[in-house]
Amino acid sequence: RHAIDIRLELRNPLFLLGQFDELHDNLRKAEAIAEKIGDHKRLGRVLNFLVGYYGVIADHHRSIESGTRALQINRDDVELNTVTQYYMAVAFHHIGQYDQSITMLNRALSTVSDQRLKYERFGTATVISVICRSWLAQCLAQLGNFKEGIFVAETGVRIAQECDHAYSLGYAYCSLGLLFLLKGDFELAINALEQSQIICESNEIRVLTTQVNSHLGYVYALTGRVADAIALMEKADRQSEVIGRKAGWALRLTWLGHASLLEGRTDAARQHGQRALVLATDSGERGYQAWAHKLLGDVSQEGPRNPGEALSHYSASLALVMDLAMRPLEAHVHLSLGQLHCRENQIEKARAELSLALGLYHSMEMLSWAHAADQANSTLLQ
Repeated sequence: RHAIDIRLELRNPLFLLGQFDELHDNLRKAEAIAEKIGDHKRLGRVLNFLVGYYGVIADHHRSIESGTRALQINRDDVELNTVTQYYMAVAFHHIGQYDQSITMLNRALSTVSDQRLKYERFGTATVISVICRSWLAQCLAQLGNFKEGIFVAETGVRIAQECDHAYSLGYAYCSLGLLFLLKGDFELAINALEQSQIICESNEIRVLTTQVNSHLGYVYALTGRVADAIALMEKADRQSEVIGRKAGWALRLTWLGHASLLEGRTDAARQHGQRALVLATDSGERGYQAWAHKLLGDVSQEGPRNPGEALSHYSASLALVMDLAMRPLEAHVHLSLGQLHCRENQIEKARAELSLALGLYHSMEMLSWAHAADQANSTLLQ
């Protein structure tokens, strides 16, 4: 039992430092010992950390399978089941099953809504009531439910501040920043993500810097600071490689590809987009596949232009988007389709696509993006 407990205690520092190989080795040894001595309580904890590990390395289906096994072993153990639900919810998020992720996150939150459990970590590296809200906000952002997402994310920030827990607060700010990024509230996104960056750097939280630097770099790119953006995003890309954080890597590469396109580096943008598509496809991250297809469609609109290839990528993106109910990305694809048809002098088709984009942007109060669609519409009508 002592041998298992030591390995369980090692998990959190190894995780925060991004030392995933050693983390996995320890967990597998602990799993074998727990099975040998028939200690179901300890086995349940080990399995929960394995669920989290498989999720981080983008083996999401194995993560969900391990989580299902953990729930069976844990039975009526509320603490262990709550952690399992959180880790499984993250895996469901990454494969684009946002509704299933939301359901599991709400189940976990129903447990820690009790005031006595508000600041509990249940042996993990993060406060459960905060991290569940962080991922819930990310789900809601991908679905375009920004108003609810902002409330959820800001509540998570407040709880993390109350208990003064660095990793939880860094994650809460990161998720809030991502939400503002997707909504198009860029200054708010920068404020939140820079807060997260400071927390990560001052506390050596390497596991989170991949997301923070990627998201922050992308906002910089969208606000005209392209050189700063690419340097930061390339740093995030290298860090993903070094620590092996594959989950969400495809989305981070898509951000880098779009920033490269904004700088006029079409070949680099295409390369990043193709890498993103392969990673997302291999790991079953369907939402990120949709983002990668959209980027490759945009690349195909630039020189040398290939409208047929662009249309193929947009169609693939739109099919995924409609299946997953990713309304913000749906709006972006319609905007890009409108620009493509305009370039091909297919004016009526262009008007129809731009109108769809504009309607979606306004319905979700994505005002910066709506302004871009308005400008495209005005150009078309001149």
